[in-house]
Amino acid sequence: MDMLIQNHEVRDWFSEEPRSLKKVFQAYEETISDILPNLLIDPRASVNSYIVNQDFRNTPKYLAAFNANAQTRLFVLSVLYVYPEFRKQGYGNHLIQQVQNMVGSSGVVQVAVEENDVSRLHDFYIKHSFKTTGELIPNQFGKKYCDYFWSGRAIEINKTPDGQFAITPT
Repeated sequence: MDMLIQNHEVRDWFSEEPRSLKKVFQAYEETISDILPNLLIDPRASVNSYIVNQDFRNTPKYLAAFNANAQTRLFVLSVLYVYPEFRKQGYGNHLIQQVQNMVGSSGVVQVAVEENDVSRLHDFYIKHSFKTTGELIPNQFGKKYCDYFWSGRAIEINKTPDGQFAITPT
């Protein structure tokens, strides 16, 4: 069973459970190498909600950090992380299924994978029906990443004239 911590509950969660904050920060550091030292002000973390294992306080096993925009129907998956001692036990698959169930056929999941992690994670996302252009794009801090997209319906990825990606149902 999982716990869902909504973005408006995060500040309280971190202040009540400082050990959880440290473990969450560890996940960010290992997935977003240029994360700011304060998750509450970094734009890639400050608006996120979390899915964590029920006993995360005592035994952190996995987490997903995300921001869902109801207007655009875009679900940005900032972090999908399984702590090293719990890898190869199906938790990554479990988190992807939870995210896909939350989004259903009404939206799109976007996850940015840093350049150094693409070779390690590409097959994982493709196995879970994510699509990508494979293009490496620099973020505002100069790090390059590759976007992966998923929807419960067939999608096409197109690049707009301003260099952004447009996801359209097919």
